[in-house]
Amino acid sequence: MEPGCPTLVERGRCVVHQVQHDRRYNRERPVRHQLYQTPMHRAWRTRVIARDPICVRCHERLSVVANHIVPVEHGGQWTLDNGEGLCRACDNVVKGEERRKRW
Repeated sequence: MEPGCPTLVERGRCVVHQVQHDRRYNRERPVRHQLYQTPMHRAWRTRVIARDPICVRCHERLSVVANHIVPVEHGGQWTLDNGEGLCRACDNVVKGEERRKRW
């Protein structure tokens, strides 16, 4: 709900304010996150998920995340060799491991 908006919604924002919020949010995101909105990333993600339809870590669930093995911010490339398809749970584990390495 946006203060002063007369449109009633069950939860969140009305369509007009959601679009405004999304534009503002995307403009203010760090540059490294803006990469994920590019056609290059969407094409890369599609190719990785097509190659790895089942999670390469647990081999049980469908892949929903295309993960860079070497992150782009650390010199990783946008190649299939640097990508792996992961389920959400395994992606969370990988991201947690990456965060712990930074500390």
